[in-house]
Amino acid sequence: MTRWSDTRPEFLTPEVLAYMATLLPQETSAQKQLRAFTTNCKHAHMQISPLQAALLAWLVSLIGASQVLELGMFTGYSALSMAQAMPEYGQLITCDIDGQWHANARKHWQMAKVDSRIGFRHGLASTSLDALLANGGESSFDLIFIDADKGRYPQYYEKSLQLLRTGGIMVLDNVLVNGKVVSGGENSTSAQTLRALNARIVKDSRVRAITLPLADGMTLLTKST
Repeated sequence: MTRWSDTRPEFLTPEVLAYMATLLPQETSAQKQLRAFTTNCKHAHMQISPLQAALLAWLVSLIGASQVLELGMFTGYSALSMAQAMPEYGQLITCDIDGQWHANARKHWQMAKVDSRIGFRHGLASTSLDALLANGGESSFDLIFIDADKGRYPQYYEKSLQLLRTGGIMVLDNVLVNGKVVSGGENSTSAQTLRALNARIVKDSRVRAITLPLADGMTLLTKST
């Protein structure tokens, strides 16, 4: 019998992980250049990994998502990765309170010829969510990726559920808060918020969810009702 603790076996050495990276779909030139740019940015640790980007793109392709919403753009790498997996007529809305990276992100989106698929909304994600709901956006999105300020995750979750169609996919990043969600971890506001939300999602009859030990923890869920 495999124990829970055995899900990360000792053979996953840096060499094996490097080999696994060669099994991922190859990044486009635009992705490589944007990721390289991000490594030199302040808060570069906020960038999702190539594996996470490949997973998001795979999910978009899996369900044929043509309407995608992202909360938390940073330098635009995740938006680029998802937009490349969308059909030409698809539309991705990405929201961020910090607009300093938008011009550079747009340059790389143009390089990949997906800029027409991506719309940027500057400001609080909650404001964008409210506007989308007010404009008839309920149940209109195929996939929603949440990677914005952690303290507001509960309200993002509820409003995003309203915007997500039945059978659609929601992805929440950083649900482990660097391990601080466990008992004995740092009792920060983010840790408390995510610990409560994680427990809530598990019991939420509206969704079917699974949390993966990928990077800082990613929860994938489908809306069932």
